[in-house]
Amino acid sequence: MPLRIGSVRGKIHALFNCLLVGCIITISYQLHSLLQKCDKETVSRNLFNSRLKLPPGPLISKSGDPQRSKLSGETWAQQSSSPVVNPHPYHFVLNQEEKCKNQDVFLLIIVTTSPKNYIQRQDIRRTWANESNIRGVGIKRVFAVGMPEDPDVQQSLVQENGAHGDIIQENFLDAYRNLSRKAIMGLKWAFTYCPNARFVLKTDDDVFVNPYRLMYYLRDQQSKNTSKLVTGWVYTGGKPVRDPNSPWKKWFVTMDEYPRDKYPSYADGFAYVVSNDISKALYETSLTTKYLFVRDAFIGLCMEKLGIHPRHHDGFRLNDEEVKSCSFDRVLAAHLHVVETVDMVNTWRALNSNCSAMRTHKT
Repeated sequence: MPLRIGSVRGKIHALFNCLLVGCIITISYQLHSLLQKCDKETVSRNLFNSRLKLPPGPLISKSGDPQRSKLSGETWAQQSSSPVVNPHPYHFVLNQEEKCKNQDVFLLIIVTTSPKNYIQRQDIRRTWANESNIRGVGIKRVFAVGMPEDPDVQQSLVQENGAHGDIIQENFLDAYRNLSRKAIMGLKWAFTYCPNARFVLKTDDDVFVNPYRLMYYLRDQQSKNTSKLVTGWVYTGGKPVRDPNSPWKKWFVTMDEYPRDKYPSYADGFAYVVSNDISKALYETSLTTKYLFVRDAFIGLCMEKLGIHPRHHDGFRLNDEEVKSCSFDRVLAAHLHVVETVDMVNTWRALNSNCSAMRTHKT
């Protein structure tokens, strides 16, 4: 029987239409599924960001409450699977990105200081924290500050930094209840811009450090391949101040701020040393730890989470130490409460007057 061309064409056309409809249905289903998935991811991301409650402007008030803060392009919060309860969304206004680049750094010194304390910083630069104090040893120094309320003070800081190139500053208000944020800033800078440093000394600008004895101690730790080191004057069993009218009301903490009866062990913040292998871990842990303005206890909480136990060292002295030549060479650091130029300079001169520490540890 002869084949009819029109009939064949009709069957082919019908088959093609069926295939076309099937493809359209398949593509539509896959596109619908993809849109559903994207929508779920968007909702999930929005919920996560809303949980962060990131403050929208650059400053933090004196009370430590967010006012205005700006997310600085950092991606840790988005990448981390841990809940972020204490975001650090600040960026560097003054920075020293090249300070440690391609250099062998043994000790990084971070001095926390008030923006207005120019004299103290000058004294420290020309005495114990001079980067060329010890031949053949890589030492780098930075001063950590927040934002001053007075724009004239900020302008002076900019000029000072132009002359010395050693100030790091983030855009939160420099205030007592933000000291923990300043400590966090120092940790962030250490692992971001000076990751090649072996040790980090964190200290205040009213502290005198014996660089020769400190270097002797740190070299010994290096020879033992010490890691996860935190050492200083360690407090154990410290209790929060609960009476707002007590002589120590400066450290008054409510139960909402800190519900536990005791603080974890911590190194007093006037001066302590950490090995730089834990700077990043401490910083990241701080983001998942409820903020506490009591700086040393807050860092202690971060160490507790990481299972790091600070080591007590008698060479860190809380009280004034009379420095008469070599009598000081057993001390690593002392909270001298120095505020006058003559105090810091005379202390440095006394230390360098034919001390055994000079003869033994300077080279």
